[in-house]
Amino acid sequence: MSLVKQFAIASFFTLLIGMVSTASWVSSRIENGVVSNSALSAALFMDSFIAPLLQGIDSSNQLSEASQRALGQLIDNAPLGEQVLSYKIWGRDGIIIHSSNAALIGQQFPVTDTLNNAWGGAVQAEFDNLHDEEDVVEKAFNVSLLEIYSPIRNKSGKVIAVSEFYANAEQLERDLFLTGLQSWIWFGMAGLTMFAVLSGIALRGSRTIDSQQNALKTRVLELSDLRKRLQQASRRSTELNESFLRRIGADLHDGPAQLIAFALLKLEELSSESKSSKDRMAVGQSIKEPLQDALTEIRNLSGGLTLPGFDGLSTQEVLDKAANSHERRTGVQIHRDIDQQLSGSYLPQSILICVYRFVQEILNNSFQHGQVEEVFLSATMSQQTFTAIVADRGIGFNPDLIARESPCLGLAGLRERIESVGGTFSIVSDFKEGTKACASFCLDAHSDEGS
Repeated sequence: MSLVKQFAIASFFTLLIGMVSTASWVSSRIENGVVSNSALSAALFMDSFIAPLLQGIDSSNQLSEASQRALGQLIDNAPLGEQVLSYKIWGRDGIIIHSSNAALIGQQFPVTDTLNNAWGGAVQAEFDNLHDEEDVVEKAFNVSLLEIYSPIRNKSGKVIAVSEFYANAEQLERDLFLTGLQSWIWFGMAGLTMFAVLSGIALRGSRTIDSQQNALKTRVLELSDLRKRLQQASRRSTELNESFLRRIGADLHDGPAQLIAFALLKLEELSSESKSSKDRMAVGQSIKEPLQDALTEIRNLSGGLTLPGFDGLSTQEVLDKAANSHERRTGVQIHRDIDQQLSGSYLPQSILICVYRFVQEILNNSFQHGQVEEVFLSATMSQQTFTAIVADRGIGFNPDLIARESPCLGLAGLRERIESVGGTFSIVSDFKEGTKACASFCLDAHSDEGS
């Protein structure tokens, strides 16, 4: 089960038990309070009106006839008499001195705990179950009765008798029932309100937890995907580095190494004693040329590997630097269309290096594979987006075929470099239609990077 269901079930039963216990306790306290108040009212009546009539009780538990008549008239005419259905006056040892049932006068019955407590001076009241031997008359009423025991004291405060009244408790029981019912209703409403409020809080908290868990799961999935992408990028970077080193090794082997090997062969001819001075000069000249070519190729390779300093250079100056270097090396003319605002624009260093490598790589590919004599270089800045395009009208190629045959060389490495700084790379080419390469960079993502 979800947390909110667990909380709802636990809180429901906890509130139910607490509500039932509290309501029962309150109802019991109300009932005890009402019964006690009724008993105290009866005791006050006894002390005020009946006790003076019973002061003549002697040690033999006898009450004069005059006192008995006066007592009967008082109870019958008093307001309390409307509710009193029967009464008894108890003497010592369980003897009934006077009673509304004359047949009980003078009889002796076992002393109950309630009667014994009244002899001790305590006012006692309870809803009677009418199980005692002397309750024959009261059973005939067939109504609910409130039995009240009140001690009768003489002037010195000594208990000389105990009065027992049986009052009609029908209305009292109805009032107590309604009061208890109202208590149960109010406690039920309070409990349901608390349950609704707590459930609402728990539901909102559960939804917050669920949303946070979902967000966390999404973030974990994103991080997992990012981890996979980083692993793939790391593998591709390793493969590109290895391919790049193999290409440099191949260029050194096929270029300067071959020329130096040819020069070494010529040196052997130079050491031959049969050669004349003129022949030796000719051989020396033939050695000089391949060594100069080898030196030139080594310098070109070194120039491609090292990155010139860009400190203080604007975007246009960096583009011109790449174009001028290519023109000087190859003699290929580069037609330039560079936005004037780039003359005072300074791209972030990471993008500037990437742009330089892009122009350098595409120009080299165009010279080596495109068989061109002129190239077009354009650059624009629009709405925080920088775009550089290099195009030629050479023999062209199939980009998909090149990607399948050499997936880790040249263009793949260039794409990785551009995308690593948040840029996009595209290339369009076709046989005998030329080639057009484009690199775009959004500068908003690099707004915090120093220019």
